[in-house]
Amino acid sequence: MKIAYFSPLNPIKSGVSDYSEELLEYLGGYGRIDLFIDDYKPTSSWIYEHFNVYNYRRIFENHGKNRPRRQHLTNIGNNDNHSYIYSVCQQYPGVVVLHEPMLHHFVFSQTVGNNRIRDYLRELDYCYKSERSQIVKVTLEERDENSWYDYPLVDRIVDSSLGVIVHSEYAKAKVMDRSIPASGSRRSCPLGPQKADHERSPELIREILGFRPDEVPHRLDGLHQLQPKRIDVFLR
Repeated sequence: MKIAYFSPLNPIKSGVSDYSEELLEYLGGYGRIDLFIDDYKPTSSWIYEHFNVYNYRRIFENHGKNRPRRQHLTNIGNNDNHSYIYSVCQQYPGVVVLHEPMLHHFVFSQTVGNNRIRDYLRELDYCYKSERSQIVKVTLEERDENSWYDYPLVDRIVDSSLGVIVHSEYAKAKVMDRSIPASGSRRSCPLGPQKADHERSPELIREILGFRPDEVPHRLDGLHQLQPKRIDVFLR
């Protein structure tokens, strides 16, 4: 299986960067993973030894035609480090790792912060059309940033995904409340151990993940053996 993996990486100062590098040390042992990043060079030298690293703009070449078939795995956080990933998610749906169950800070920065107020209003209409005037009053007129937590603005990114991964029951409840139908398919699975060794052989990684030597992992099922801490996956 081929995976197109979208995430900030070090030197981008973000917990998501650390999370991805720890996870990639394990995922890289049983499938081809291509990394798509913004305009910088990762500081971890082993990244280049084990993965192909591309600028994310390559995804949009030729309007997506003749692209290799890959499963997109995208990491979304609530800050501007994820702006290019947010755009990719909507044009090329995949599985989204939603690191925070709210994106209002991100959306506000990307729209109002760039003098694109109409785009912000469109997002409010998409998620909270009947409440738009009330939200505009507190977020735009009064600039009450605490109110942003009452309006997560996750609907669009969840609706455009093939599946969503979250890290807690709290996040699960927030996402379920907004966009995932109660009857939808869902399951829990662990993350990766805190310490990893990217020099481990594919055979050892298979053993750690619980795969038989002759078994071929499919989709993202390998994640189900990866860590004591639980996360939740919603498949649309």
